[in-house]
Amino acid sequence: MINTPQVISTLADVMNFMAVYAGGAVPAESDDEYQSWRRWIRVKQEEYAKRGFWRRLLQRAEITLTGETTLLPENFHKSNGLYVLDVAGVDWMEPDNKDGIYVFVEMINDSSDINLGRWQMRFSAPVDETEAIIWYFANPPVPEASTDKILLPGDMVAYGALAEYFGATNRAGSQDKADQDAENRFISYLSLEMIPPKNELLVFSNSGGTKKNYNAKARSYYYRSDRQTQV
Repeated sequence: MINTPQVISTLADVMNFMAVYAGGAVPAESDDEYQSWRRWIRVKQEEYAKRGFWRRLLQRAEITLTGETTLLPENFHKSNGLYVLDVAGVDWMEPDNKDGIYVFVEMINDSSDINLGRWQMRFSAPVDETEAIIWYFANPPVPEASTDKILLPGDMVAYGALAEYFGATNRAGSQDKADQDAENRFISYLSLEMIPPKNELLVFSNSGGTKKNYNAKARSYYYRSDRQTQV
């Protein structure tokens, strides 16, 4: 007999794992208990995403910078989540970058702002409209359907959710054990995550065609005295 490894990669997989320790069966989707299970799974996956830097959550996005501030993607979710801000091959997240632009990541907390609760970049000086590429640690998608993927390790998320289940059912001893099992897996899995060096990401960014508004540079080139006419 060939033993195949257990793969816990969807919402249903996590619930089936939990069911072994929580009554033997997954509640029906129409039950309030099912909604609680799903909520606990969502909460624990988001918690672990905030606490760690996961290679599997490192995401690339093209973005237009302009003015003093620029909004970050909607799934950006923590102040230290911006890893690289590549502007024409220069990482503005590096404090000694040659462009001399520094970036502060902040949450919009002005209640009158339509983007209340969103994250944005604030620049040390206003910037002209510039195309850039960012690499950031995203919040994982919220699982809705049973077939939706769980991006972080499923057994870790399952034990975290089980701790919430045991707490709700007044099983303190089991809650402590599940909490410890989840924490041990968090430490173990996170130690295996290999975050790529920034210089590698800059290479991939540039191969994707990073562009910047170089109108002034183009004009200066056009009027160079030593420019030769091409036929």
